[in-house]
Amino acid sequence: MIKITLAAFFSLFFSSQAFASFAYGGRVRIEDSIKLIENIQVGDEVSVLENGSTPDSISFSEERVAFSTGTGPDAHMAGMIYLSYGDEGAELVVTPDQVFLTAKQRLVRASKLTIVDQLLSKDGKPIQIRQIAFGEYHGGVHHIATESDNTFGNFLIIGGVWVGSYKIEVFYDSASLKDINVFEDRPLR
Repeated sequence: MIKITLAAFFSLFFSSQAFASFAYGGRVRIEDSIKLIENIQVGDEVSVLENGSTPDSISFSEERVAFSTGTGPDAHMAGMIYLSYGDEGAELVVTPDQVFLTAKQRLVRASKLTIVDQLLSKDGKPIQIRQIAFGEYHGGVHHIATESDNTFGNFLIIGGVWVGSYKIEVFYDSASLKDINVFEDRPLR
């Protein structure tokens, strides 16, 4: 009989595809300001990719948050992705299944990113990935999703780059989102 401790169970659960998110401290764009991801509450409005945006003309709108949850501040995650990017050395710590929008206008999971990839800045400019590391993480993790039932309304700006909300994570495989151009709005159902 295989025995597993409760701590090991939670480590496996929270590092699985069922839980894609950002480490505490992820900076979420809200209109012209920033709010830490762990402080986002249901009903808050966050900046999302505006429907009709193109690679040459990216604009944002606001969408209400419908889902906001995560671990407490003392969580232990067995495997997180540590990303460093841009000239100023911006950093994000995410679960392996977190989806990013790349400068090639594709959705890519954090676990599939390489240092030759470029992320997409809030203004639509390419941002070079400088370093990718995989390791343990001690601290809180959190994820959010908006009320929108479309992809555009679930692309958020966190850490200065475009990422998918929790809804994008959930529908990434089931709705074949991994093969779309990010500027094609798709229903999430």
